[in-house]
Amino acid sequence: MAFFGITIEKIGQIWKHPRAEKLELAACEGLGFQFCVPKGIYEIGQEVLYFPVDTILPEEYKMKMGLRAPGRIKTIQLRGEYSQGFVFLLSEATKIFNSDFKSLPVEEITLFFHATKYEPPQKFISAGELLPLPEGQGVYDIENVDRYIDVWNELLDKDCVLLEKIEGTNISISKKDVELFVCQRANSIKEKEGIANAYWEAARKSKLLEKIQYISDQDVVFMGEMIGPSVQSNIYKISEHKILIFDIRINGRWQDYKTFKKICQNIDIETVPEIALGRLREILNGKTVEEYADGFSKLFNTLREGIVIRPLAEEFHPKLRRVILKKHSLRYGVAAHE
Repeated sequence: MAFFGITIEKIGQIWKHPRAEKLELAACEGLGFQFCVPKGIYEIGQEVLYFPVDTILPEEYKMKMGLRAPGRIKTIQLRGEYSQGFVFLLSEATKIFNSDFKSLPVEEITLFFHATKYEPPQKFISAGELLPLPEGQGVYDIENVDRYIDVWNELLDKDCVLLEKIEGTNISISKKDVELFVCQRANSIKEKEGIANAYWEAARKSKLLEKIQYISDQDVVFMGEMIGPSVQSNIYKISEHKILIFDIRINGRWQDYKTFKKICQNIDIETVPEIALGRLREILNGKTVEEYADGFSKLFNTLREGIVIRPLAEEFHPKLRRVILKKHSLRYGVAAHE
């Protein structure tokens, strides 16, 4: 599961907002998130509670902190500058809520605020019985680059691939011994007799249920994204469901990118679009990761949701375990919320 929680951070940078006299821009130590704050309130080194984008809070807690924005915390633009999340002085929070937050782990701080993570409403409803994922197959998530700036910096001089982050619904096709599974993000799906299931139908149409059998190993997982009618907003404007594969695991091991591509080419599997491949610093060519995440989709003339970054050779990191990161396009995020 990707990290979610309210954390204690330190203000690491404060700089002038170019178009607002009463606002400043700030960032926390070790994090890439930028946010707007009232001028003169925060100082470098101060401890704050950081509430990430997509946090949902009870209204009473928001009122006590002076957070007037309705609904969840979103990426917004204030006088032309992006603001990703909300910060509140730790000293003030301690007084207002009469709680020693510094003594609490992240999980308990998050529970204290009754904070939950926003999940997009599932416009796409699919008939079928939801069961646990196959044994050994966990929920697939990719961490945000802004929370792991140190890992990002280590990748700059390595060979990487940048893939388009797709706005769709997560789907996997799995083989355990001789049994086949079709799964959504957190559950396998058992078809109901006489009732079509869109996930299974898409897997059959793409012939992925056949193609997974071409791999002789007993434990295989194809991870992909399903797009099409009634999936999210169908921003790619396609008329039929389609599955784009972005990762393959065989016998518990994720395949490096070149092996992944070779497998997909050999058995004719459609993959998510590749944006760039090479030394990461050279790919960026002076751009920040924020600037590079913006752009247009390779699937349709629309803003892309963002990018996924992975080293060509599989790597592991004590913070992340497997090294693979994502960066949402702030331009897309603001447009999607308007």
